[in-house]
Amino acid sequence: MIARSVVRDLRSGVGAARLFSIIMLVVGVVPLLAPIVGGALLHATTWRGLFVILGIVDAVILAGVLAWLPETLPSERRQRGGQTAAGFLELLTDRIFLAYAAVLGLNFAAMFSYIAGSSFVLEDIYGVSPQQYGVIFGVNALGIVAASQVNRAVVARASPERMLLVGVGAGTTAGIALLVVVLAGGIGLPGILPCLFVCVSSVGIVIPNATALALTDYPHAAGSAAAVLGTAQFVVGGAAAPLVGAAGRETAVPMALLIALFGTAALVAVGVATQVRRPRMVPRPAER
Repeated sequence: MIARSVVRDLRSGVGAARLFSIIMLVVGVVPLLAPIVGGALLHATTWRGLFVILGIVDAVILAGVLAWLPETLPSERRQRGGQTAAGFLELLTDRIFLAYAAVLGLNFAAMFSYIAGSSFVLEDIYGVSPQQYGVIFGVNALGIVAASQVNRAVVARASPERMLLVGVGAGTTAGIALLVVVLAGGIGLPGILPCLFVCVSSVGIVIPNATALALTDYPHAAGSAAAVLGTAQFVVGGAAAPLVGAAGRETAVPMALLIALFGTAALVAVGVATQVRRPRMVPRPAER
């Protein structure tokens, strides 16, 4: 949440969307590399040694923050306790902000549905081996990275609003197609894997733009706004995960249905957010 607040302190609109896309690059690449690095380290140390290494890494990160990350919030924009409470009230009564928070939460819910159900669906139902599943999961994660960098390259020309619609629209369409493929049967992996790839990759477009748009009007409460967005993402996403297993492990329908439903709901939330027209966000010179 603090990282998001720092981005909002420094940029808004298109500039913020581009920086959030770079953050998505890190978020996408690190989970791919971490198991490989961890596995290699286990050849040289024990699990206890991994925690020592983590402590060293954290110390290096802390030193880097102290050395190279100055305070980004000007003193005149800092809030006191009463102002913070008023800021939360303002956020929770802003229909546009809540709509973008809903987009993020529902997008995470679709992602958590995929994470919770894909291993059972692909391995138990479609016969994918654990090694093959690891490759599929990695390719989908790379899709997030690629989509976020495409977003960074084109958002200045297309606008965050339009790119958000593209991302949510692509994810929703792929989710509905996934449900159709699962219900129809007989198509198997050639129909399922492309749909999952698009569903997952769309996250790389949705999150940077929805976050930037949600924080646009809150330079004075970026920390509070980022906290609300993070809560929406993990509360809604976490609540979605157990639903995938509600019908057991013998069918792919619950995962596909939830991904399609959450995607459709996110598309509705985008429509609510765009009902109140904002001036088109043009980046200031400092934000390019």
